[in-house]
Amino acid sequence: YQKSLEIWLNIKSVDEQKDNVKSLSNQFTEQKDNVKSLANQLNEQKDTTKSLANQFNGLKKDWEIINMRMADYSNMLKLGGLKFWVSGYYPYGLLNSSADYKNLYDNKPLSIKGKIKLKFEEYKSIYLNGDGRIKSTYDFEKNFTFFFLAKRTSDKGRLFTSSKYNSAMGWWDVYHQLLWVAGDLKTTYQRINGDDKLHIWILTCQINDEGVKWEFYDGDKLLANVFQVTSSFPRVSAPQGTKPLFPIWGNVVIGLPEIFKNESGIGYLYECICFDTVLDFINIKARIVFLNKYYKYE
Repeated sequence: YQKSLEIWLNIKSVDEQKDNVKSLSNQFTEQKDNVKSLANQLNEQKDTTKSLANQFNGLKKDWEIINMRMADYSNMLKLGGLKFWVSGYYPYGLLNSSADYKNLYDNKPLSIKGKIKLKFEEYKSIYLNGDGRIKSTYDFEKNFTFFFLAKRTSDKGRLFTSSKYNSAMGWWDVYHQLLWVAGDLKTTYQRINGDDKLHIWILTCQINDEGVKWEFYDGDKLLANVFQVTSSFPRVSAPQGTKPLFPIWGNVVIGLPEIFKNESGIGYLYECICFDTVLDFINIKARIVFLNKYYKYE
């Protein structure tokens, strides 16, 4: 009996130890699961932290680009001779102080007739639908330099014209790379169907007592370098014995023309920058580089 009791007690003890081992094993498994769960949570937190860091770096980079662009535009505003600047990127001015479209040069409201609206077409832009116009209040009379960064989407029409004469640059009818001044063609006809590319047209005008010199560019490509003497302007020549008159540009008109209103083009305005002084090619090139920093064009 004693022997049997000892055997039974030993068996019971073994069973209890097995239960204890099983319990410890279960506890260990639970702890492993807990550790695994904590590891997963830690990895999720690491992923979240990494995602937030990437978002922060992205926002920081965007903010740096915005600040850099604003600094570049602010520096451009300090240049001498600037009189008129319409920007699709800063339509309300650099300070964005009101909902009025602004001339960046003096932060005053633009002279607008009809309807224009903002659109994103590759870049932020002012959409010209053929019924609205923007007109400079400054009268460009003699020496000037114009930069016009735009895209025409209609097959015909003008986007950049004069308030004084039948003058247009860039596009006219089905042609592009074209300069008309007071009804006189300064470039050869460049017919093109469906020119929907972004161009920067640049025009300089220098007037003295002997005549007028025009330089016209498509980007940094010189399209026209023309000098005309006083006598070649019979339409606008002054009466005999008085000083000659030249076909001044007058107010810059963007969109619906004041002359030949039926020839209004449709398109997008990105930047129009106008100086009342003649810039040499080095300074023109510097402004091309400035614009090319933010726009890709023909």
